[in-house]
Formats: sequence, structure tokens, C-alpha cells
Amino acid sequence: MGNQSSSILFNIVADKSEAQQLLDKAEQKDFYLEECNDDQINSLARKKLSYSANGMTGQDYTFFKVVIENSKDKIPIRLEDDLKYIHLVQLMPSADGGMPHTRPDNVICYPDITKTFSYKTLIHELWHIHQRLYASEWESVFGQIGWEPWTGKLPSRLDMARRFNPDTIDSPLWCYQKTWVPVPIFRDLTRPDVTEVDIWFYHVSLKYHVKSTPKEMENVYGELSWSAYEHPREIAAYLLSDPERYGNCSGFHELVRVIGATALPRQ
Repeated sequence: MGNQSSSILFNIVADKSEAQQLLDKAEQKDFYLEECNDDQINSLARKKLSYSANGMTGQDYTFFKVVIENSKDKIPIRLEDDLKYIHLVQLMPSADGGMPHTRPDNVICYPDITKTFSYKTLIHELWHIHQRLYASEWESVFGQIGWEPWTGKLPSRLDMARRFNPDTIDSPLWCYQKTWVPVPIFRDLTRPDVTEVDIWFYHVSLKYHVKSTPKEMENVYGELSWSAYEHPREIAAYLLSDPERYGNCSGFHELVRVIGATALPRQ
């Protein structure tokens, strides 16, 4: 069934087999689960997690409808204009540590909607869908605010401890001001947990890393949650999904300046 919110049609996928088919098609495009399984640490971190579609109770379905209804007047104009059809899928509660995320091309995955039913979470994930569908445009946006894709080689210590993220799996490493590459690192390599991660920052020219946010980034994005720093896509999604909280952040104004006022909800 579909539910209308602004100009975006949301399809709440209540049927478990239909949801699994969407996940299988997504895997053929991004190979996220294959990448995780082929990596020793990421595979270990997900060993006890069940990444598959889950059925919905009546309560779950109601939560999805409430999220959509609460989002009607808050979805930014750019998302309304560019995103036409979104699938909302519920996964097993342990999938990816319970964290909502997106899969190709327009699938938003909730391991447990009852724990993450804020409209801000939905808008955050909608921005990730937009970043996926308009990747070249976002590369230009990020370039104008100091970010560029990084194809260099991380030290083995960092690379082998890097946690994969379904929202960034296609382009995981980016460099800020030609200096710093943020890397999400598992805290415990003997018992890795996808929810237990720190962001380290690798200096590309001097070839060392730090475990605290560099001042160059903190001065721009200082009000952000530490977890946002792992990737410019995450930074943008955090900023644009909560303008009330981050509206005074200079990074927010910089981002809106580049994207335009359509990055904000209609007044």
C-alpha cells in the first residue's frame, strides 16, 4: 500500500517476501552484504546479526504511517521535488545493529520502527537516498564545501579495522581540505560490534592519524554528533534533517548556501 506525504509516495512494504525481493535486488547493485562477508572484521561483527526482511505487526504498520504523517510539513523542498517513490522496509531487529539505513535505489530499511520512528530519522534517510540517486551532483556540492573522494591507501591498521556503512559503501573514503580522511574504526577488534565505533582521522600527507576531531572540521561542524563525522554524506544528512538543532552551525549555512533554499522545508 502507498501513503502520500507531500509529493513523495511512500510504499510501506508489509509483505515479508516482497521486502526480501527488494533487498535481493539492492544487493545485486551495491554488494553490501557480500563486501561485509568478504571482510574478516566486518564479517565477525555481523556474525550474530540477522540481515533479512521481517514481517510487520499492526503496530509496526501504524508506526510507519505515523512517521509519514508527522513528516508531511517538514520534508525539504528538494526532496519533495526529486524523490517520487520510496519503499519502507522493516528488517530483523538485529540487522546492522538496529540502525536505520538505505539500500539501492530507493529503499529505506528500519530494523525496528518502534525504536526509530522520529520524522527526523526518515528525513535523514531520504537525504541518503537523494545522495545515492544524484551522486554526481552531490560530489559537486561536497567539492564546494571542501570535500573530495579519496582513492589513496590507508595504513593497514586502519583499513582492516574499518566498519562498512551501507549508506557509503559505494564511495567510503573522502578527504576534507585535502588533508583529513575520516575512518570509522571498530573499538574492539577481538569482539567487533557495528554499533561500537570511533571516528579516526588520517592525515594524507603526513601519514599519521588522530582519534579526536581535527580543529579544521570542528570549527565548521562542531555542534554535530561525533558519529556524523565519518563521511560527508552523514554530515549533510545530520545537518539537513534537523535545521532547528544545527541552524546556527556554520557548516549548515555553508551547505544550504551551495544547495540553495530548497534544502529546507517549505515555509
